[in-house]
Amino acid sequence: MHSFMRGLLLAPIFLLACARVVSHDDFLRTEQLSRDVKKFGESIGIDSTKVLTKSYKKGERVFSFMWIWVQKNGVISAELVDRVYIKIEGLVEDTNPLEHPRVKKTFLKYSSGYSLFYRHENQSSSTDSLITPSFVRERQRRQVEVILHEDLHHSVGAPYRIDESISTALGHLATVKFFENIGDATGLEEAKSQLRATCRGPSRDLNTFVVRARRLFATFPLKEARSRIRSMIRSYPSYYRYRWPITKDGSPVEAMLSHDLVYLKYCDSIVELYEHTGGDLKSIITFVRTIPDEITDEEFEDLLLSFRVSYVR
Repeated sequence: MHSFMRGLLLAPIFLLACARVVSHDDFLRTEQLSRDVKKFGESIGIDSTKVLTKSYKKGERVFSFMWIWVQKNGVISAELVDRVYIKIEGLVEDTNPLEHPRVKKTFLKYSSGYSLFYRHENQSSSTDSLITPSFVRERQRRQVEVILHEDLHHSVGAPYRIDESISTALGHLATVKFFENIGDATGLEEAKSQLRATCRGPSRDLNTFVVRARRLFATFPLKEARSRIRSMIRSYPSYYRYRWPITKDGSPVEAMLSHDLVYLKYCDSIVELYEHTGGDLKSIITFVRTIPDEITDEEFEDLLLSFRVSYVR
């Protein structure tokens, strides 16, 4: 097992040991927050869904969600070889996903010639996604962001390699707007800080970094290129902070960088568009809802430019 995989598995166990007890009232407050956030989302054009509206009750059937991202050795691209989505019965903190038969089958299938990266989480855009104890413990800013992000997936029709970074950027921006709307200055500052730290800053860094990383793969043997890429990440501080500590180990980087490219590639462009419109988030959401299911990156970038040029305040 890769060292980064072991780290991802042990982290929830450590956090669980340190976590505060969640009460019935905590769940009720989070359910109310979800209703408030979804109502706000509707006001700016985000479809409200059943995702993260119901609380998990001990003893009932519950799922966590695993994504395995597969990329060819030496390739960094939002076009992946495979992106495997698996529902696993049980919460992250109660399960070992590497024992799941489909996970084992996927790792075996791509054991040679490929780079793998996975995430195992309790929340997703699936209607099976419940308000769990770990979600209740999250900071309110994070709860708001996740609720809006997952609902955005049901409002944006673009292919996943474009949809994810749109939903990431718009989720952050909608979170800023939410705290503006309720007059919460502390939440607003935290939302703005996270927009810079986990969206716009890493997006700028990663887009530049990937160009250099691809050159290294084209120039050096595979292991040497990976080593140089891991060392080079430190030169991009926003992305390095975003991705640390996974970048510390010696695991392959191609699937990780391809995954991050999917989530971050267009974040900076969407935030720049938001600024250009003077913060007219509703118009941007109306625009992205028209993006077709099948579209190339070049066609999407042309649409962004066309919207920017034609927008009139």
